[in-house]
Amino acid sequence: MIDLTGHVYGRLTVINEADRRGNKRYWICRCECDTETVVQMSQLRNGRIKSCGCLRAERASDTHAYKLADKQFGRLTALEVVDRHPERMVNIWSCECKCGNTITVRADHLVQQEVRSCGCLKKDQDTINMTEALQSRYVDGAATHLLTQKLRENSTSGHKGVIWAKREAKWHARITIKGRRIHLGYFDDLDSAIIARKDAEDKYFQPYLEGKE
Repeated sequence: MIDLTGHVYGRLTVINEADRRGNKRYWICRCECDTETVVQMSQLRNGRIKSCGCLRAERASDTHAYKLADKQFGRLTALEVVDRHPERMVNIWSCECKCGNTITVRADHLVQQEVRSCGCLKKDQDTINMTEALQSRYVDGAATHLLTQKLRENSTSGHKGVIWAKREAKWHARITIKGRRIHLGYFDDLDSAIIARKDAEDKYFQPYLEGKE
């Protein structure tokens, strides 16, 4: 039987043997920080456990505290440690964003670039995406999404750009391009008005629709 009493492993000094758990032996150890802990014998001897946990905490502190000071992560600059995550064993940093806001961020989220701003980066990107989306709907100032707009449900003719003109008692064909409405004429029969409208679509709409492609 191997007796580990008095042996030192890292920060742990073996005091005496604890109760066995199954066929495994455990030892009561006192850490340099004066905390007692129970450790499996094999983990002591192979060096896997060297403290009550304080060593890991200090290493985490060294990694996530000292080395992050004044460093920049995206738009954020790490200022100082303001708290510590109770489960993740990482520090929580106060960070200043380029936009002037101050937020708190977990150290690992900074290092892994999971958080890169106070939120302004996403807002700016959303604005850029919206602008690009709007620009993609225009060709040379023409709103291409309006050129292919569906027919209104209250249409009297069944075709875009053709309406019944009560005063003239005729079918009125018209087309709008780049905000300018073009009168195509009044017609006695609906088919003639629709033909005029389709011809105008080929003339005025098609060049912009081809430009979009």
